[in-house]
Amino acid sequence: MSVRIDPTQVAGAVARRPFAYVITVSSDDGPHVRAVVAQWLGESFVARVGRRTTNNVEETGTATIVWPPLSVGERRHEYDDHTVIADCSAKCRDNGDSHELTAKPKGAVWHRPAK
Repeated sequence: MSVRIDPTQVAGAVARRPFAYVITVSSDDGPHVRAVVAQWLGESFVARVGRRTTNNVEETGTATIVWPPLSVGERRHEYDDHTVIADCSAKCRDNGDSHELTAKPKGAVWHRPAK
């Protein structure tokens, strides 16, 4: 089951979620997943990432960000048991010893398996 989230509302939807997964693909369709701690700056998600994520984002200009559901004891709101999935336009920049991903949601959903 999926419920659409306005892309401008993603930051509020994931405010209590402590981490996310960044999913990228290479030009040969090889997937790459990285766990990150995210911050929001304006309408964009920002996180430190590695070289492989950066290479993939430089090739495609996209990333998908996935926030897992909150644990049972942390659930207080209607969609806290749902995963948040956001497809984003993305870019990376060198940040000294790492790289910084900036990803702006283009579309997003609350998602949970059908019961």
